[in-house]
Amino acid sequence: MDEFAFLSLEEEKNELVVISNEFVAKTRIDFSRAEILALGFILKKIDPSRADFSEITFSTNDFIRVLGLEKGGRQYREVKKTLMSIRNKGFWMKVEGQTREVGISFFDQLEVDTETKLFTVRMNKELMPFFLHLKEYIEYPYRYSLEMKNIYCIPLYELILIHEKEKIFSIDIETLRNKLSIGDDAYKDYHEFRGKVLKKAIDGINDVTGMNITFKSRSVNGNVTHITFFINDISDTIKYPQKNK
Repeated sequence: MDEFAFLSLEEEKNELVVISNEFVAKTRIDFSRAEILALGFILKKIDPSRADFSEITFSTNDFIRVLGLEKGGRQYREVKKTLMSIRNKGFWMKVEGQTREVGISFFDQLEVDTETKLFTVRMNKELMPFFLHLKEYIEYPYRYSLEMKNIYCIPLYELILIHEKEKIFSIDIETLRNKLSIGDDAYKDYHEFRGKVLKKAIDGINDVTGMNITFKSRSVNGNVTHITFFINDISDTIKYPQKNK
């Protein structure tokens, strides 16, 4: 186990979440905002230069300090509940060249010392190709997750980042809805989807990152089929330290 190190609040928030492009493109994660924040808190502690996943250890107090929660026994129980929910839910990943998706768990094991309230997380080794020794990847400071309040911001932001060099990319609307884990019965009307999902998510991304992302729709026979995103001045707006890969 790695030695448990104390980081300042600013250092914790500026640690980088590093994820392979393939993972972003292939996965569909249906998490609450609390689960997204908890997962990001753990993912930022992965060292991409390692040959294998190391155990990730953190205290309840550090977790609630970084997330800006109030201390108390209830928060300890909520952390346990959220981590177990992440493990049980897992995520869906596309099988290359097929129409199937497979369910995969993020964690192999969760432990907590009930006296010290120290948590230990062991990541699923099946995920090593998506988080270690990466060639094509995205990265962003964890504080973005904290500052983006809309639940659709992070998955959409990650999707946009894998296309940053292209400056423009299109995606069919059903694939986008699936990526954002929007159910078949939610926001079926495009104008509602545009206003309550896309616009709010893009506004949140632009406000937090300083980027200037815009989008427009493409229709066939009066039905919106694709969304095109325009990524402006991204090279000038993403400025943060680099992790070793």
